[in-house]
Amino acid sequence: MVAIVRDRVNPLRETKKGLFYGWWVLIVCSAISLYGTGVFHYGFSVFVVPIRTELSWSMALVSGAFSLYRLEAGLAAPVTGFLLGRIGARILAVAGAVLMGAGFLYLSSVHSLVPFYVAVILISFGFSISCGSALGTPLICNWFFRRRGKAFGFYTAAMGLGGLLLPVLSFLIKLYGWRSTLLILGVFTLFFISGLALFLRDKPEEYGLLPDGIPLEPANLESNNPRAASLKEVAFSVSNAIGTRAFWLIMGTFFVYQMTMSALFVHLIPSLVVAGIKSETAAWLLTVLSFFGTVARAGSGWLSDRYSKKWLLIISLLLQAIGFFSLIYIRRTIDVLFFLFTYGPGYGALVTLKATAIAEYFGREHFAKIYGIVQGVSTFGGIAGPVIVGLIYDSQKGYHSAFMFLAAVSLVPVLWMSLFLKRPSSS
Repeated sequence: MVAIVRDRVNPLRETKKGLFYGWWVLIVCSAISLYGTGVFHYGFSVFVVPIRTELSWSMALVSGAFSLYRLEAGLAAPVTGFLLGRIGARILAVAGAVLMGAGFLYLSSVHSLVPFYVAVILISFGFSISCGSALGTPLICNWFFRRRGKAFGFYTAAMGLGGLLLPVLSFLIKLYGWRSTLLILGVFTLFFISGLALFLRDKPEEYGLLPDGIPLEPANLESNNPRAASLKEVAFSVSNAIGTRAFWLIMGTFFVYQMTMSALFVHLIPSLVVAGIKSETAAWLLTVLSFFGTVARAGSGWLSDRYSKKWLLIISLLLQAIGFFSLIYIRRTIDVLFFLFTYGPGYGALVTLKATAIAEYFGREHFAKIYGIVQGVSTFGGIAGPVIVGLIYDSQKGYHSAFMFLAAVSLVPVLWMSLFLKRPSSS
């Protein structure tokens, strides 16, 4: 049977003449996610002002749609993990492209609030099941093992580059208006994502391969074969994973991460302005921070293939905490440099380390569902973070206590991971 499968899919085999198909899966997932994050996750902000200006809505009503997206993303992540195992990546991504494209088209015609929110929900759900990490991360996990960290690093870095599409969207809005730009996005999204989705494949075993391009042959599955030994990993079911201490520690860690990170990105520019830095300079510094984070995503993937993921997580959380603490002492633009060099690498690395840690601790067999649960729950931390910091600011009339709170909260996972996090036994 193995020989039959191998002959049927010979083009997907890693040979001297070709490239392991897992790299194509990685490139396609990265391209889809880069586009999606660029036109929606980052790009939504470009449409806020023109929509608000034309329809005379308050900023709270328009920006509330993005909060709704964060809520939907938290609910959609576990659903995506479940559907991925049921209907496969290609069908799921095409369905997401249809919903996302239809949402853009519908949004271009709205004149009242309810249709506006319905359109954003359509786009959001389509984004979650086609462009979000809940789809791309499990696929990459299936195709790579020894080079998984590098692959995850490349993928998460590509997602971080989605902000590069903002100038393109701004240019289109200036040239054609926001409604016509949404019409263009609707059509292009449908064909672009659907076309790329046709190249996605769910698992290498279905095509006569093991992860990393090793041929699926009896000799490579024998326990005394070095290749088989190098691919040995745990295989936790969802229920077994939930029953481990490691699952709750990892989920709690990334709940805290999402909470502090979302709070930071909402309040960073206002806090810098309060500290006496011009808003234009503050916006430029935020761009530099994103650059540091993108570099750290790729670098942490490379490091996680070589060093303990537990200690990489701890170091990244410590860097975050130091960065938050440094914000208290910012008075001039030069003071921000220390924050950029600490918080930037810390927050960026954690994006990649989430995937590599879950894969190492629980395996790839049920990775999509386990990752989806962690991603979904941690998203609710991202919803709560900005609100908590806003309440602290209002009560204290400043950001000093808010940043002390964020620094202290970031240190809590450092403590519990140092003392209690161990790889769970699969027996």
